[in-house]
Amino acid sequence: MVIPRLRPGAGFRGPEAFGCCNTGTAPTIRRSLLTGKYLVGTERATEELLTNPMLRSTKRKYQVGPNVVHVCRTRAVAVKRFTALCDERKKLNDALRADYVKERKQYAQLFASQR
Repeated sequence: MVIPRLRPGAGFRGPEAFGCCNTGTAPTIRRSLLTGKYLVGTERATEELLTNPMLRSTKRKYQVGPNVVHVCRTRAVAVKRFTALCDERKKLNDALRADYVKERKQYAQLFASQR
């Protein structure tokens, strides 16, 4: 996955959860408007912290509801963390998709035998 350079305020989204669309849970990397630091976490949580003046502190993690947002000073560290989140989401999506295909085949056989 190629991640473009991000100007302050811009962001890049990773894969959504299998079967979901625009839920705000996709892994996201954004650049803060105030500090220029990189925010890595879920889409909704990073959006809340994008203009938050608390980012001027030296904390590296923020808890936003059930989600954790990581604050990185350099692009390399942020990209590494973002790709790890995306890989984790892809593995979960592949497992869910495999289960879905398996269940769908079972139901198709069940309905075919009832006809």
